[in-house]
Amino acid sequence: MQQLATSSGRVRKSSVKGAVVDSADTVQRIVTDAGVWPKVPLLGWYSFFTVERPMMLEAARFFRRAAPIRRQADQLADALFGGEPFLAVHLRRESTDLGCARGHPTVLCPRDGGIWTIETPQVQAEILAVQRTSGLKHVYIATIHPPMVPKYTHELATLLRNVPGAKSASDLPKMASHLGVAATSLTRWSQSLIEQELCANAHGFLGSERSTWTGNVALEREALGRGRNQFFGAVAGAGGAWEKTLVELRA
Repeated sequence: MQQLATSSGRVRKSSVKGAVVDSADTVQRIVTDAGVWPKVPLLGWYSFFTVERPMMLEAARFFRRAAPIRRQADQLADALFGGEPFLAVHLRRESTDLGCARGHPTVLCPRDGGIWTIETPQVQAEILAVQRTSGLKHVYIATIHPPMVPKYTHELATLLRNVPGAKSASDLPKMASHLGVAATSLTRWSQSLIEQELCANAHGFLGSERSTWTGNVALEREALGRGRNQFFGAVAGAGGAWEKTLVELRA
């Protein structure tokens, strides 16, 4: 079942039995048959991991979030950084083992130990390394707050304290305050979209491998040529630095 979101917020459904989506022409035929092409813009995609990269990049070039989301993201960036360029970071911490792979540590994995996860000291060191190589003095950190994993309760506060120029509005009341609106007027969903838009337009981006949130932002940035994308666990220049950070954090 293919779901197609329109700009009015309604969802049109088209049954695609036995169809192989392997080209842009196939996508166009599907949406034409559903009666929504070319009347509405593309607003989103689903399960992009199973679709060929070139086709998804082509689709991403036409992707736009709703105008209110774009305005609020711009407003937030101005409130935090005064219009100056910044590095955006998406730190995704999961409460399940779905993102775990022994010997391939990621920030998504909640298990203890370096063979499973990337802990706060290395996260901090990699943010600092990317900040240093990019020459950016401002950093925005997007994460789930409060965290789903208790051991990361103080992680955001630690990063905001130790990364120069770092700020975050992942706390919903704080975002509402920056936007000058009541906290009750924001939902976790709208907050997430605002942060995605913010990250998509940042000068640089450091994301969480295997996160669909990161994947969508990175795809959009790549499609539109909006700076470099990097991922935790694969940051050049951070090797060994996290061990020094660990000592400093424990001191």
